[in-house]
Amino acid sequence: MENIQSKQNAGAVKISPSGHPKGNGKNAFVRFFKKNGAGFVFALPVTLGLLFFTAYPLLASLYYSFFKTYTVIRPPEGFSLTFNFAKMFSDQEWIKAIANTGIYTLISVPMFMVLSFALALALNSRIKGIGIYRMLIYMPCVMSAVVSGIAWRSLIDVDYGWFNRVLRLLNLEPYPFLSEAAT
Repeated sequence: MENIQSKQNAGAVKISPSGHPKGNGKNAFVRFFKKNGAGFVFALPVTLGLLFFTAYPLLASLYYSFFKTYTVIRPPEGFSLTFNFAKMFSDQEWIKAIANTGIYTLISVPMFMVLSFALALALNSRIKGIGIYRMLIYMPCVMSAVVSGIAWRSLIDVDYGWFNRVLRLLNLEPYPFLSEAAT
């Protein structure tokens, strides 16, 4: 009986109480990265962009808010934990701006949610000529791609494109960007 149970459990993976497979840390990391590594590699540029363009400016502005004066040329001077915040909260224009922003948010967000939902319901209904309304609503989304395509085509055209004009000015042969089978 014991021999049968050991044969059944021979290929089983031992699970730790945390729910992760047991094994030494390095092998577990290698297995995890082999399985999920491509996703992390693809997400890396976006993550770095968010850190560089969002997190860094946010933290830098918080850091500079604790100083009395700051210019781009000179380093910050006069560290004061509460100077700028006390000045900000005592400014009547700032308080009015925050109140206006709050009122605008409380009115506009629910209003646009209701209008968007009503428009979606109307466009999903079965009435005569609904395709025309759908086209008119969706047209602005498509127009930017169409205009961009036309602009790029005019830039890379073999005979009249700006890129090939520059190549001709440099006494180089024009390149057939759009007539190659690979493109």
